[in-house]
Amino acid sequence: FFFKQKTAYEIPKRDWSSDVCSSDLVGELNKVGTAAQRELDKADKSTRNWSASFTRAGVGLTTFAAVAGAGLYKAAQAADEAQQAQLRLDNTIANSPKLTERSASAFRDLATALQAKTVADDDAIISAEALLGQFGLTEQQILSLTPLVVDLSRKMGVDLDTAAKAVGKAVNGSGGALSKMGVQVKAGADGVVEFTDVMGALSSKVGGFAESEAKTFTGQIEQMKVQLDRKSTRLNSSHVSESRMPSSA
Repeated sequence: FFFKQKTAYEIPKRDWSSDVCSSDLVGELNKVGTAAQRELDKADKSTRNWSASFTRAGVGLTTFAAVAGAGLYKAAQAADEAQQAQLRLDNTIANSPKLTERSASAFRDLATALQAKTVADDDAIISAEALLGQFGLTEQQILSLTPLVVDLSRKMGVDLDTAAKAVGKAVNGSGGALSKMGVQVKAGADGVVEFTDVMGALSSKVGGFAESEAKTFTGQIEQMKVQLDRKSTRLNSSHVSESRMPSSA
């Protein structure tokens, strides 16, 4: 004979001593086990999906934080470079009787103008102007030499500070560093190197190079990058400044 299937509440009340009854018990247990396994599989799959979602979100947040942190670091670094350039210029003017506060304004204006038509950075130009002032040059001499220093830097692939030092030394009669860059300064009839001699040598060898470079395709891309970096730096610098402000609480 066969037992009809009982509910879960009835099963424990039966006599499971016979082989047939034992077979039914095994079947019931298998059904329960199968159903439980299905539920466990569903729960495991759901857990894995949630885990993957949180992992992706975590990676996204980590990436965002890294990019934001890099941007703020770059802004802080650029702000520091600008401050250092201005500090050099202020110190040069304070210690040079040939320069005045009006000179500082003229130098900054020239740096801005040169950045607009070359791929040179205005902070680097200001730093170069400060170095030229160290060699006892007048405001007008520095304003005249600076564009040629930018030309020399771009053509010879050296930084602006290096170019400015070489030019400054040449004006003071030591043209060795400038000579190594292919610019030979010839002394006048009296054997003395004059400011105009240095200007003439630079003009004939590198004059106009930086502006011509900026008009090439590569130069235009580089100039656009400089301009975008400058705008990005100013934007991020405002965030850096805000983050440094003391809390009003």
